[in-house]
Amino acid sequence: MAIHLDNGRDFIIEAQNVSEENKYIRAAYLNDEYLNRAWFEYSILNARGTLILKMGPNTNKDRSSTVNERPSSITEKDPKFVIKEFKLSSTNVRINEPLTIATVIKKSGSMGIKELKLYVNGKYAQSKWVMLENGECRKESLSLRLYEPGMHKISLDSLAS
Repeated sequence: MAIHLDNGRDFIIEAQNVSEENKYIRAAYLNDEYLNRAWFEYSILNARGTLILKMGPNTNKDRSSTVNERPSSITEKDPKFVIKEFKLSSTNVRINEPLTIATVIKKSGSMGIKELKLYVNGKYAQSKWVMLENGECRKESLSLRLYEPGMHKISLDSLAS
């Protein structure tokens, strides 16, 4: 596959030995050098080059496994998130009836990503990842179905219904 860049250059990605069974990256080579991380800088892509992915039937758990091989974060300062509202679509639902949990989340500090975690009776039920710019305020919602009769405590992060 070739990515045609705006600067007129091409960046080539080649997956070797790929098949329905060989769907995992076992090794990667960027411009003929072994790449032991799952990322590289945009400047490398923009300069032109070739990424070769050697595929196999299972993952290589040694790739990208150390702290130095993780990508740098876009978060520059300690991101602060405030959940401003927490509302249920209904306080009385039937078994298997959809229940929507609506919230408003506000971000201060630098850009960041927040995982909104939803709990039912203190047990993790699901989550949703939200990325917000500094000062951004956004409505978000999560939906679920309850399958057991009775009273349930619904909470989002540390906020309870």
